[in-house]
Amino acid sequence: MAVYAIAEHLIDRGYRRFGYISTTDEHETREKRARLRSQGIYQAIDDSQLPHPIRISVPDPLNIPECGVIAADFVMAHPEIDAAICANEIIGVGVIVELQSRGRRVPDDVGVVGIGDANFAALVQPGLTTVHFPGYEIGRRAIQLILSRLNDQHPQDDCIDVGFEVIERGSTRPARASVG
Repeated sequence: MAVYAIAEHLIDRGYRRFGYISTTDEHETREKRARLRSQGIYQAIDDSQLPHPIRISVPDPLNIPECGVIAADFVMAHPEIDAAICANEIIGVGVIVELQSRGRRVPDDVGVVGIGDANFAALVQPGLTTVHFPGYEIGRRAIQLILSRLNDQHPQDDCIDVGFEVIERGSTRPARASVG
């Protein structure tokens, strides 16, 4: 699961106290992907036996400036947070910009990750560490399923796992060197 992997990424880099900037509970009730994101984050942290993240919801997860202010206020109010897990890349970019404007260093003071790899995630400095989903492949597979149904063919599985990739950029610390 992609969000499990992004939480593991943070844990592997020594982050231990998380803030989770999510969408609203109402959104998670309506939107299965949002609900699964939250479940995956909590599962990874539970499996690592770390404390649950402190959580805040943003009312409009597509508004970069508003998300950035809300998330930065939240992180600044909880100085124990050493990593912010953002429900999408829009929130992640917003929080990086806003934290830096307030003098916080990303990733030294706080690491930031997002979910979704829109092209602007790489444009902010440091670039946002995030999860990339293969959009082209998702579209190609969706069209294949639609065409199959239009031709009265019923594929055995309507759910196809196309995978994901954690894209590591500068918003998180580098991997620790292993001792051995």
